[in-house]
Amino acid sequence: MDNSMDKETEVQPSSQSSTADEQEYDPVTANSTARDNETEGEDDDEEEAADTEDEEDEDDDDDEDDRQSVDSNPIHIELQGIVKSIKGFEIKDWTDPARLFGKGATRWLHIGEASEKTGDCILHFLMKDDDATPEQNKELAKTFKLIAKYHPRLLTLPNYENMTPLYIALIGLDHLDRLRVSRIKRSLFPAKLSERAEKRLAKAIATPCGSQNQNCLHLALKNKFRDSSLLEAMVQLASQKAINARDNSNWTSLHRAVDYRHSSEDTLKIVRQLIARGESRCGKFDDSQPRSTFDGYVTMDREELFVYEYHLKTRARMLAPAASATSSKLGSRKDVAREDKKRIESGERQLKDPKKAAETQEQPSKDAGDETPPKPGLARANTSLQRRTDGRAKLKHSADSRKKSSKNSSSKEAERRELWLGQIREELKLHCLRTRSIAQAERFLYGSNKEGIQLYFDYNGLPTENADAVTFYDNFKDTRFDEVLQYVEFPPVRLWKTEIPRGETFQRHKDLLQSKSGGRKDLLFFFAWLKDKKVKHIINLTVHDFVDPHDDEVIEACLTGFRVDVLDWLKPDLDPEMLCNAFPDVRELHLRWGGNNAILRAWGEPEGLRALKNLEHVYLYYNEASDCSPAKVERFKARFEMPASVSALAKDGDLEDKESILVPTITREADQVEQPLNIPKTRIRVSIRQSQTGETFREAGAIASPVVAPGQSTITVHKWLESIDTFNDKLRTLMTSLRMNSHKGDEVRVALIDDGVDFCEKEFCEKIMHGKSFAYCQHGNRREKQWYVSELGHGTVMAHMILRVCPMARIYPIKLDTFRTPKKKHMEIRTVSAIQGIEAAVRNEVQVIACLGQSNNRTKKRKLPDEGQYSGDHYPAAWGSHKFFRIGASQADGHPYSRVPVNQVHYLFPGVDVVRANKRGIKLRILEDNIAFTGSSVSTALAAGLAALVLWFAIIGAKYSQDENQTDGLDFTDVKKLQDIKDMKQAFQKLGAGRVPNDKFIEIWSVLERPTESLKDHHGHNKADVRESRRIIFNLARNLVTKS
Repeated sequence: MDNSMDKETEVQPSSQSSTADEQEYDPVTANSTARDNETEGEDDDEEEAADTEDEEDEDDDDDEDDRQSVDSNPIHIELQGIVKSIKGFEIKDWTDPARLFGKGATRWLHIGEASEKTGDCILHFLMKDDDATPEQNKELAKTFKLIAKYHPRLLTLPNYENMTPLYIALIGLDHLDRLRVSRIKRSLFPAKLSERAEKRLAKAIATPCGSQNQNCLHLALKNKFRDSSLLEAMVQLASQKAINARDNSNWTSLHRAVDYRHSSEDTLKIVRQLIARGESRCGKFDDSQPRSTFDGYVTMDREELFVYEYHLKTRARMLAPAASATSSKLGSRKDVAREDKKRIESGERQLKDPKKAAETQEQPSKDAGDETPPKPGLARANTSLQRRTDGRAKLKHSADSRKKSSKNSSSKEAERRELWLGQIREELKLHCLRTRSIAQAERFLYGSNKEGIQLYFDYNGLPTENADAVTFYDNFKDTRFDEVLQYVEFPPVRLWKTEIPRGETFQRHKDLLQSKSGGRKDLLFFFAWLKDKKVKHIINLTVHDFVDPHDDEVIEACLTGFRVDVLDWLKPDLDPEMLCNAFPDVRELHLRWGGNNAILRAWGEPEGLRALKNLEHVYLYYNEASDCSPAKVERFKARFEMPASVSALAKDGDLEDKESILVPTITREADQVEQPLNIPKTRIRVSIRQSQTGETFREAGAIASPVVAPGQSTITVHKWLESIDTFNDKLRTLMTSLRMNSHKGDEVRVALIDDGVDFCEKEFCEKIMHGKSFAYCQHGNRREKQWYVSELGHGTVMAHMILRVCPMARIYPIKLDTFRTPKKKHMEIRTVSAIQGIEAAVRNEVQVIACLGQSNNRTKKRKLPDEGQYSGDHYPAAWGSHKFFRIGASQADGHPYSRVPVNQVHYLFPGVDVVRANKRGIKLRILEDNIAFTGSSVSTALAAGLAALVLWFAIIGAKYSQDENQTDGLDFTDVKKLQDIKDMKQAFQKLGAGRVPNDKFIEIWSVLERPTESLKDHHGHNKADVRESRRIIFNLARNLVTKS
């Protein structure tokens, strides 16, 4: 130390001077420097001695600390010593483990206690050890198992970091840490466990740990180490509470399991286990609270994602870099999405083909190079000569091969992951649609469902006699379905025989359609339409076909290509061969027996319906009052539930999939000793039901009297309505020209919150958007009431009134949950559905919302306001009157209707004895011409139509200003402003409101009279007339819009 310091002292000054020769020698200075050096050397010696003394003092202090540590942490030291003893194989005799580890053990007094220093118990120490050899690992596992047996409470004992021994063992565990996995399996998950041990272990798995309160399932599934047997054992032992538990961030075990990175066959098994063990057995479908891990959601990128959406989201995240690179080649997001869909469908096809799936998973890469597995047998060693001649080339080839093998390996991994993505996705979707209501399923699969994906189709309520296939096809052309539908139902329906309906799939059945078979073929069109909509799987299919039914050939043509889970085709004596051909994957069958014994026997034969591999349950309906014999039915049931013969099943190669049972019925006459026969066990149950003669059906298309009150038979002339009708009649030429030319998509979207709209009306062609329903059946089948059917006709009438005022509008129908109470005559609506309806309208960015009702906040119900009773505690009035218009009904002369409190409404619109306009000869199914309607809902619909018309004026005016390059004209900022209640109020004032004596009645004819006369002179289709018509609308809009 001294030498080094001296050298530094000598070198540093010399480095600062120029050279030694240039310095002048000074003896005084030299002597002074020598003395300084000697003094520095003495100081260094003293410092070194002091440092040595300090180090010795520190060593003494450390020894003292160790002694104090031993004294203050005796349990901690003892627990460390136990692990050291186990790893050192100090225990020679394991015959009496209670003496070693039991509560009365004397060798280790603190074995059942926790460390004072860390809070770890002996089980924590055993699991934390990470440098054990395989032999030591076996000893540690054996010790862990025995201590857990004698001290079970230690399994759930958290340390100071709130972590149990099992949780500690799972932290940072990956597929490379085989010894620790082996230790966990040997100590906690042996082949057989006692019931008591299972309960202890289940409790340990369920204990929340760490700062996030995750249990062991959360952690294990998050890390997803490759030993799937350990994961499966944990899931199998976990309680329902543990599986359904949520951590502080609302993560569930199922969310962790379905992460796209983990997609594999093992993951699919674990997902199935989690769903099966986590589901409630109560059988109730309550939308208010989650029932299981299946119903929870997490927040990711500010989105609330249920399990299905999260699964797809993780895939999108992981493939984002590849997608961005691919998008530059494909050109658009749609192309990328299309490629993704093809990749998933390709994976699903491979999974359905076992050979392809096996090849994808097991076949080694042809370009694997040196990493290709060697063939069995002895291999000749390379000679030194070969190594010398081929050395460099071989090294280069080996490096290239490793790179290529790495690429192939990652490519194969991606293919396998994509392969199982489709299976996991299908498992989640099918379980959801089979067990949840439509509302729950829609929330689970699509969240807010902005795209309006439909999960069912129910034809009930639509036209059944002389149904117009062309109108149906046109009106439903924008409807989008999921590829899996929860249910499809058709009542008896007959098409209007005018022309061959459209549809790509339907055209393939022309020969069958034109054949002279006796049965009907109407449903062929509808099922072909569903195929055109890309529907592939129907969970529950019901078809009412009892009277004048379809032929079996037509039924097979209808349903070939669909996968159906539950079939209830209400036709007697269905052909078993047709059923097997059309429904090979059916799980539940509902059969109607007409009394033909040959059919009954054919159904029950091994080559008949029993040959359906997935069939689980058969419901047989027959009329006991007819000639059908109950004895024959019972024999059918016994025959159907009797195990099939070995030969019959062996022919299908199905013996391996069925359980074997012993049937002690075959005896030998010689010794009368029963010989058990090994026969595959049937999985099919049969239930017998009684049916009424002729089968009764729900009346399709039956609609009650409209809620709006009909007036007297005399027609009241409304000047307001005549003015609107005349104006729109003169405007029709311009509207036709605008649709044909550059101004497409100028419609204004109006949300109609009512009881639905009858979609199959010619008047509504291209006028009705895909809607939304918040009404559900109350009798337990979880079905949604269709938005495209107006149960009472009220919504259909209101839609007509809106389009009467603004033919350019497009209506977004929202169906509310309406019902009629026994004591009261008026309709009531649940408040929840009203709130959901308004939220749906806002999400779909409509410009006008027509809410035809009010809610009583105290009763949580809502009634239609045709009685004219208003109060401040009704929804949405209590929400804020400055955000909406409250409309009252007026008589033809503009005076208020007698039931309307004028001081509680903003405006009056015609609402007494209003007759539906029918100048084009279009007839609504539910209405007769010249029927008058009275009620505030009629007034509200007309007001919504007027607001939409004002917005359309502004849109046309803004486009006209843009085309004419006007600097002081209108722009789309003005259009946006009109959606504000204040600006629309000013527009209404300029349209004629505020004049005496009825200042709340809008005298619209005073404003529309001059533009109507001007449009008469420019009703042609030439460019000059169209331009002048647009100028007229621009001037009208310019006068209504208040420029900022």
